[in-house]
Amino acid sequence: MSDLTPAPGNSADFDLDLLASALRADEGDIDTFFDVLAGKLTDILGSRCEIRQSGGRFHKDRTINAISIDLGETHLEAERVKARVVCRERHQVRGIVLKTREIPFSDWITTLVGLLAEEARRS
Repeated sequence: MSDLTPAPGNSADFDLDLLASALRADEGDIDTFFDVLAGKLTDILGSRCEIRQSGGRFHKDRTINAISIDLGETHLEAERVKARVVCRERHQVRGIVLKTREIPFSDWITTLVGLLAEEARRS
């Protein structure tokens, strides 16, 4: 894996570091974690971020159950499983999944922030 550490002094990188810190802090409160993450990623990535919720379309209290993020060859997913968050990283090339693995939450956040920083540098 390449070094995805944000370049110092870049305000976009600073914002990503703040996001990572906030997400790590919110891990203990799964509802807050999913709400914050879904909002931020939808703003940043638009349709490349898919949110899955429980309940019907007109259900008042729809709970976010999973977030899937398409970052090119890397796809990340965070899913609520009972009282914890299960994180997965999937690598695919031309629509063919080559490898899927469950990863620790801290690695998932580090990978997400690194890939977002890389995306910001390219944009």
